[in-house]
Amino acid sequence: MTLAKILIVLSTFLAIVPPTARAGESLLRPVWESSLGVARGARLLDCVAVGERVLVGDERGGVMALDPATGTLQWFVQAPGPLDFVPSDGGAIALACGPTVIVVESATGRRLFETTSAAAPAASPCSDGRLLFVPSLLESTLVAWDLATGRKAWEFRFASPFSGPALLCGNEGSRSVLVTLDDGTLRAVPAQAEVPRHERWVARVGRVMGTPLVAADVVVAATLERSVVALDVSAGVVRWRRYVGESPRSSVVSAGGLLVVSTPASLLALQPDDGAVAWSLHGSARPLGDVGGELLVRTADTCQWRQASSGRLLRDRLPPRAVAVGGRLIELHDGRGITGWARVER
Repeated sequence: MTLAKILIVLSTFLAIVPPTARAGESLLRPVWESSLGVARGARLLDCVAVGERVLVGDERGGVMALDPATGTLQWFVQAPGPLDFVPSDGGAIALACGPTVIVVESATGRRLFETTSAAAPAASPCSDGRLLFVPSLLESTLVAWDLATGRKAWEFRFASPFSGPALLCGNEGSRSVLVTLDDGTLRAVPAQAEVPRHERWVARVGRVMGTPLVAADVVVAATLERSVVALDVSAGVVRWRRYVGESPRSSVVSAGGLLVVSTPASLLALQPDDGAVAWSLHGSARPLGDVGGELLVRTADTCQWRQASSGRLLRDRLPPRAVAVGGRLIELHDGRGITGWARVER
């Protein structure tokens, strides 16, 4: 079956639910559904937030990008098997499966590059559409590939293994590849075609929990040193550090203009300017992100929708297999379908 036919078949399984709401109905409810697993004849494994789109992976290596607002299928890519890491969007998206990395254009899914090499990824690679940066298992090496020539551009070795994904940060001309290492450092390597002589900056913050949050000119990381730290993207200078009492058990997410992180005993919201605690709730729940301007969190067996400004519970018993993307709650159910939830005014 050709790619065009696959797209047509998948698109026919999208069913849009009218977004009207009657008095007394919840402010958060399903607005679209898609039977992607049925269309593919394969069990859906996961759905993840990548930039402002949803990537859905199935057991046969299919990767589908959906618009979170409508559920519309944007593109489809066939990988050799299920993806190993959650990718990021640096202008292009790098999909890793074993020793194979496929780079696709974010908006269209057009293949820009593919490589299968001994430099298998140790964590999620990243790409800006011109270069591919792979944190390799071999000798803790960051490998850069030139997409135009298909050749390896350079290698940059570290003294410690990778502990998290490679991420792109900074503006054009001063862009860096941000890597987290087992030695408790964040390191920014120039994202350039020429061989970097040294890191742009190195920050010793402690072992990072999860994935750092890159937002405009700041990087925010939860560390096992019982703290959340915000760094300047261009220089790695610490803007503020907030000690939270215990080692965080989640990445930092942004919701309603606040930064939210969880510890074993509490859920905390911090002010982005100085890290001051805006509110704190007893009990552990993993923050997932912004849905309709409010906060989506996951507990042991369900998801909750909470007011971002106060932490007040707005709705409980939401689907447990859910992510927050583009202001929507995206639910994966039964390995066969996807449902998009949105905030709807009464």
